[in-house]
Amino acid sequence: MTFTNKILTLLVVFLTSFLHINSQEVNNQNTSTAYSVGKGKFEGEILKFPADIDSTLNRMQSNYVVWKPSIIGEGDKLPLLIYLHGGGKVKKTVEKLKGGIHPVKYWQEQTTELPFIIAAPHAQGPWDINDLEQFFKHIIKTQPVDLSRVYLCGYSMGGAGTWNWAQAHPEHFAAIVVMSGGLGAGGPKKITQDIKKWQHNLKDMPTWIIHGAEDTTVPAERSILMHKGLVREGNVNVKLSILPDKAHAITEYFKQMPEIYPWLLSFKNGN
Repeated sequence: MTFTNKILTLLVVFLTSFLHINSQEVNNQNTSTAYSVGKGKFEGEILKFPADIDSTLNRMQSNYVVWKPSIIGEGDKLPLLIYLHGGGKVKKTVEKLKGGIHPVKYWQEQTTELPFIIAAPHAQGPWDINDLEQFFKHIIKTQPVDLSRVYLCGYSMGGAGTWNWAQAHPEHFAAIVVMSGGLGAGGPKKITQDIKKWQHNLKDMPTWIIHGAEDTTVPAERSILMHKGLVREGNVNVKLSILPDKAHAITEYFKQMPEIYPWLLSFKNGN
């Protein structure tokens, strides 16, 4: 075999191994089982907790909202997206909540397949984990939910609630999105003393953090801090998006960044 042929042979072996490795990586990234979808219109309904649950709630309103496709196949289970609103919705009516969250606005404009049920509880103050657990148990009991595809998103006060609930019960969620999120109770600029515990508990949680660079209500440094901690803990599925020239009110990016939704759906909870 000539020197040239040896070089060509080695090159072929290298490229074959390289393509095989990368093919395995692509396959590993796309092994998620297909999920059910609905069709028709994306419709919202105001619902009420039964009395036995309502009587146990601390800071959650009696009413909540569920949006889902008007046509769902018999026996189908759909991915669930839970949305935790910010402090601005605390004193609003549940009717305002029904018409005013951007994840819903985005999906109401879709004319193709509708993969999500979206559920939004209505808080009377900072999100309470015991309330959220009651809500979760009720929703998965009363709605056709694919338990392997439950996603949690929150804005501002809801972002803080997302961090806290997800770190306390990571087994519930396949992925989370936190927008303008604080890091604990006591005010938007406060940082929980359990920050390292939160970061450790979320080390395996696919997480997309989104924050406005010019936010003076909850400084973007809070999201940067959480991102650094998750990276340090070994989280390989954490993303940080700092939006230049944007302040605190960025919920429109749940609509303006439609790539959020296929990113969420790319993850499935194996627990």
